Amino acid sequence: MKKPRILFAIGDIDWKYSRGKFRHLVNRVAAQGPWEVGVASHDKEICDAFDGQAETFHLPVNFPTPLPKHAAAMGELMIRYTSDVMFPNSRFAVWKTMATDDFVGCFTPSTHAPLPFRPDAIVFPLMGIDNNTAPACHFYTAIAREAHTMNVPMLGLEVTPLGNRQSLGACLADYYGLKNEFSRSFVARQELAPPERAFVLPPLETYLLTCRNDSLLDDFFPVENGARASLNLPSGHITIFIPHNVAFVFETRRILASLSAVRFPV
Repeated sequence: MKKPRILFAIGDIDWKYSRGKFRHLVNRVAAQGPWEVGVASHDKEICDAFDGQAETFHLPVNFPTPLPKHAAAMGELMIRYTSDVMFPNSRFAVWKTMATDDFVGCFTPSTHAPLPFRPDAIVFPLMGIDNNTAPACHFYTAIAREAHTMNVPMLGLEVTPLGNRQSLGACLADYYGLKNEFSRSFVARQELAPPERAFVLPPLETYLLTCRNDSLLDDFFPVENGARASLNLPSGHITIFIPHNVAFVFETRRILASLSAVRFPV
């Protein structure tokens, strides 16, 4: 049977925000299911960081230089297409807030390579408003456009925090993997997705999408897959490692006695 294919789309700013820990999340997903995992990025350094651990695709973004007349023509086209679009519960046209400074002044056309295959699902960081670089914004937008054209579902991951910004950059996903209940309530309140399509990530995966570093966890992720394979530890099974030291026999007995009382399998 052909395995489903999952494509992670990773931009430079989210890679830097997570200090590169994002790659451990990709590797965990690759090791825990009957699927094939690939990585696409506009940044070649991100692709090179996986070093053969996942199939990577470098999709650079190119910015041709537009003439002023092109920007003006695009502004006119946008007005024509959105002339009847009003802000909710008002008679204020959307184009009146976009067609001058923000739209024409920020008009930046781009070209990019198409996706190398049709994935069964795409996972990408939810776009920030102020912190994304221009290449990352164009890359994510291009990925979203192709996904919707091919009818491929998109799972958005919360890398930079939700709830303190506009929702336009976060509305491109079909499903939402979030860091906490506050962000989940933001998605529901903004009606970005129904409640059943927004969920809170497990603590380990939440850590891999943050800017903080924990030395113990950082040491754990590179050896996780090998340890699980050698000790035959299934994913999600809670395993407690107790180092042996004769000086702590009493403490070890107390730990084992306490573990006998827990209600979940260890």
